[in-house]
Amino acid sequence: MKDLTIDKTAKTLEVSCSPGKLDFNGCSITNDPKVFFTPVKSWVKDYIQKPEKLTEINLKFDYIDTASVKYIFDILNDLKVLNSRKGYSAVVNWYFDYDDPEILELGEIIQSKIGIPFNFNEY
Repeated sequence: MKDLTIDKTAKTLEVSCSPGKLDFNGCSITNDPKVFFTPVKSWVKDYIQKPEKLTEINLKFDYIDTASVKYIFDILNDLKVLNSRKGYSAVVNWYFDYDDPEILELGEIIQSKIGIPFNFNEY
């Protein structure tokens, strides 16, 4: 499977998707999140057909707008199917700044609705 890389800009996330590891880092305040996240959702759809035994999702947001949260939620919701397959699992590493309790709270809300194990990591 081919890796997916999207370079970070002032308004969009850095995204790196390779078998077994997905990384999202930075700010997401894009004018058209559908355009930005469509290739990621497509990559995930293909990936879950033949995943690695362990899939690690690393999320480190400086800021994320509401529209982008919906797409991240959808991506995680797609990946949760891995935890229902024998011998496969997905885990989220959610990174947050001590001075940004809103990002921590967002992670806790998503965790409560998704059903994927989360590790909360302060940086």
